[in-house]
Amino acid sequence: MDFDTELFILEIKERPAIWDSNCADYSDRNNKLKCWEEVIDIYAKEDDTEEDKQELGKVLMKKWRNIRDNFVKASKNLKNMKSSSGGKHKSPYKYYNTLLFLKDSIRNDTDSDISNDSSKNTDGRKQKRKKKTNKDAIEQQLVSVLSKKLEYKKEKESDDDKLFLLSLLSEFKKIPESNKLDARCEIIRVIKNAQKP
Repeated sequence: MDFDTELFILEIKERPAIWDSNCADYSDRNNKLKCWEEVIDIYAKEDDTEEDKQELGKVLMKKWRNIRDNFVKASKNLKNMKSSSGGKHKSPYKYYNTLLFLKDSIRNDTDSDISNDSSKNTDGRKQKRKKKTNKDAIEQQLVSVLSKKLEYKKEKESDDDKLFLLSLLSEFKKIPESNKLDARCEIIRVIKNAQKP
């Protein structure tokens, strides 16, 4: 089945925490992760493992970055064409109109890029490269956190024994220090007896 890029863009549009740098949720990493998890769940197959979902997350994030970058380039080119000829031009980028919701959130980036290119400002180009590196680092961090979160979710859902033992922790902490050794020995004895056939 072919990937429906138009539908993917609309799913992203529904989640401003992913794309809208003017919205409060954009800088909230937890909200952003939650949104990406929702998008991954939409595209994940029913029998996908957590590892499959991690890989899918990386692919979808990269796909979104490419789509956004293409929109930024198309916006720059369109602006340059309009200013040089004074007329209206149609953008050659297929999804340009679908992505117009990004216009306000990328306007500052686009304006600064155009001024940097026209003035050949070396400091500007350095800042641009630094900004791109920072974006890449943030994306890598997001992928890493998403991977850990998915692994934790998998553990949480699949390990009932671990959950049970963790539920006893708060009660165990209430035991006075002087009695803790006896309590541990008793717990080990109970476990050993339960393991006998």
